[in-house]
Formats: sequence, C-alpha cells, structure tokens
Amino acid sequence: MRSSQRGHDESRQTQGGAVSRCKCAAAGADRATTDRRLDALSGKLEKALTLQSGDDVRALWDGILVAAFTGRLTAKWRGDPERAPSVPMAEGLPPVPPAWRYERVDTLVEAGTTITYGIVLPGAHVEGGVPYVRQMDIDDGRILVDRLLRTTPEIASKHGRSELREGDVLLCVIRNRKVAVVPGGLDGANLTQGTVRIRPGPSSRAQYLASYLESPIAQGWMQERVLGLDMPRINVAHARAVPVPLAPLREQAEVVRRLTRLRQLVRSIRDLQAEATTELQALLPAAIEAELGGLLRPS
Repeated sequence: MRSSQRGHDESRQTQGGAVSRCKCAAAGADRATTDRRLDALSGKLEKALTLQSGDDVRALWDGILVAAFTGRLTAKWRGDPERAPSVPMAEGLPPVPPAWRYERVDTLVEAGTTITYGIVLPGAHVEGGVPYVRQMDIDDGRILVDRLLRTTPEIASKHGRSELREGDVLLCVIRNRKVAVVPGGLDGANLTQGTVRIRPGPSSRAQYLASYLESPIAQGWMQERVLGLDMPRINVAHARAVPVPLAPLREQAEVVRRLTRLRQLVRSIRDLQAEATTELQALLPAAIEAELGGLLRPS
C-alpha cells in the first residue's frame, strides 16, 4: 500500500514537474515573442521619430541659404545656368557670380551710422517706457514684440546711436548669432549689449543682409572668430568685418522674394512635424498594445 501510494505520489510529482516545465517553456516562448515584437516596434518607433527630427528641417533651410548666397538659387533667373564663379575675397569663402562682389558689412551701412551694440544696464522694467530688444526676444528671424521689456526714457536717451528704426538688421553676438529685421512699430526702441544694430545703406536690402547673416557661410565665418568659453561671443570689430556676397539690387530683391516663399514652406513643414510628433507620442500606448497583442497583460 505504501509502495503504491509512493508510486502515485512520484507520478504526480513527475506530471507536476512536466506541467511546470511546459508552463516555463510557454512563458519563455511568450517572453521571446514579446522581445522580438518589442524590438520590431522599437525599430519602427525610432524610424518614425527620426523622420520627425527638426535637424532635417534646419539642414534643408541651411542648404537653401547656401544656394541663395552663392548665386545658384537665382542662376536661371539671371540667365546664367552655367554660372562662372568669381574669385572669393578671402580663403574659405565660396565663389560667387561675376556680377557679385564681396564687401565688408560695415561698408554697406547707411551714411552716418555704425554697427554698434545697445544699452548695457537697462534697469528694471518700466511700464510705458522705451522698449528694447534682448537676444531672447529674437526667434526664427523675427522679433517677439509682445515679450519686449521697457526702460526709462532717460536711460534710452543715453544710447541714441543704437536707437532702432524699421528695416534695421539685428545680429546677436553673445552665445548665439540669431538675426532679425526690425518690423514696423518699433521706431525709437533700443537693444542690449548682446546684440548689434546694422542699418543697411542704399546698396543692400535689409532682408537680403539678414538672411545672409543667418546662412552657414556667415555663421561659419563668425564661428571661427568666437572668443571665450563661459560666454562665447564675437566682438563688435568682427561683426563689422563680416564679408557679404553682394548681388546687384535687382537680384537681391529676387533672392529675398524666393527666400520668403521658401521660408514659409519650411516653417509649415516644421509645424507639421511638431504636430505629428505630438500625435505619435499620444498614440504610443495604443500602438504598443496593438503590436504585442495582449502578451503583456497579467494572466
């Protein structure tokens, strides 16, 4: 009897072990399947997120700017598809069409003005005071007018040489080199010491000059002259010496017209990417659930 019971117990133990091993094997198979699906899903998500990268849009815009300021964007308009380049004025600058020429930016300013920075100590914000532009108030080629702080008329009056007027070009010189054109409604405003004002003269259009200063050509030239580590900057002398590929005025107008249209398209692409990224992140839980088919649910 004891022998029979012992045999029965051993049989149950053997069966239990087999069931346990089957369960373990099944669990292992589920885990392996889950891992494979997770890997596949991870690859898909990584690819999707890569397609949403803002770096691609920045690279697209940089390429457009380089084409604009080496004459390629307007080559057919100019009737010069084979564009014979001239000799650049300095090593490292790209060649430009024969009708163009390189000029220092400080030779292109309005007579009687200079490229200069603004208010060093604007003081506390004063309601109803004189608005001034900081570096943080410039974004994507525009001045964020609704964010501007204001200083007293007394402080502003001491910095009349950096007073702003519609059409002035602003170039940041500390930590970044963002660019913007002063819009209407800001005549009489000022800026801070982190930005310089350039008032274009009759040989250069404001938006042409601003777009060039934003281009990889100008940005690369300035980057080579950056000083300091804690507060990287270019000094005013370097800002005044930036070489500009100057096209004839009529062609400058065409460059600006084309860049304006293309920039609107690039901004639309960037906005769509931002929307797509938000939607993708919102769909992630559902995507994971659909891809794994319930394998992650507790039994």
